[in-house]
Amino acid sequence: MQRPARCSKSSSSTLLVPLVVCVLSLPLSLLVTPASCEPFVNGCWNASCPGVNYDPNTPLVLCSNLPVAFLRCDPPLDLSEHPERVAELGYGCAAFGTVGDYDSAPRTSVLCRVFDGIECYGPRNFTTGNVPCITYGSYSFPTIFIYSLLFGVFGVDRLSLGHVGTGIAKLLTLGGFGVWWIVDLVLLATGHLTPADGSCWERWR
Repeated sequence: MQRPARCSKSSSSTLLVPLVVCVLSLPLSLLVTPASCEPFVNGCWNASCPGVNYDPNTPLVLCSNLPVAFLRCDPPLDLSEHPERVAELGYGCAAFGTVGDYDSAPRTSVLCRVFDGIECYGPRNFTTGNVPCITYGSYSFPTIFIYSLLFGVFGVDRLSLGHVGTGIAKLLTLGGFGVWWIVDLVLLATGHLTPADGSCWERWR
């Protein structure tokens, strides 16, 4: 009787040989990556490593091109008491515009930092320009509007904004017998009733 053929062990070896040959044919740079050529070094791409160059066609964008929502930027540097330092430093505000001067206010550069966890190419700390020299106060528009709606007849809205004189007059006349109260609601909604110090409303977060 003829014995059945046994399974040959050479079948696994025939599959292993091409795999070994394929691995050995790969470039050494793909198998061993030096520590100095890690993608991120101190939060920034190491452009000195061979092959690590910025490619605008990849999803990774330049840190300086990120939207403002991904950045933490310092407020403009106040140099109003030392305006001569603006030319020396190359940035800063010698004067500040008011709430109505946003478009005509002078521009300056500020220091911005990329939020942690956001991947981008290039330095994560950089300066960006075209920032208006505008001061933002601690006056919250929604809060002041609620004050005006509920307690406007007592002048709370104008007193909160720093308009002390007209606020007291509004209190003594009970909101101009209701007329002044309605007028101030319209002025707030249309942007004509603003903080007395000329600062802009607090930024919404």
